[in-house]
Amino acid sequence: MLSMVYLGDSYSAGYTRLAGDPAERDEAGKSGCEQTLGSYPYVLRDELAGRLGRVANVTCGGARTDDILGTPQKPTGHASLDRFGIPQPDPLTPFPLRAPQIVNGIPRGKGGARSRGG
Repeated sequence: MLSMVYLGDSYSAGYTRLAGDPAERDEAGKSGCEQTLGSYPYVLRDELAGRLGRVANVTCGGARTDDILGTPQKPTGHASLDRFGIPQPDPLTPFPLRAPQIVNGIPRGKGGARSRGG
């Protein structure tokens, strides 16, 4: 079976709500990575259902190159505009740091498109 790891920043996570519904509810405890159900990890998960083995989606809005191998990610959540058009932070911030997307050469297995099978 094919195994996949999805890495990347807001583009990969589908940060914009135009990419679909949020993968997590806007409530305390969300990761702040702003993955959406229309992002490529979710689309491929659905398209390849039954043909995938282990899957890890560690995409996170705001991720930088350093976050893939070295530094913890600092999710920012979903900013919004106030009535004057001024960006406002996600009301659920701050979010906990997330481990780098790859730790000791092994993809981190947290995220929306979860591991299935073996």
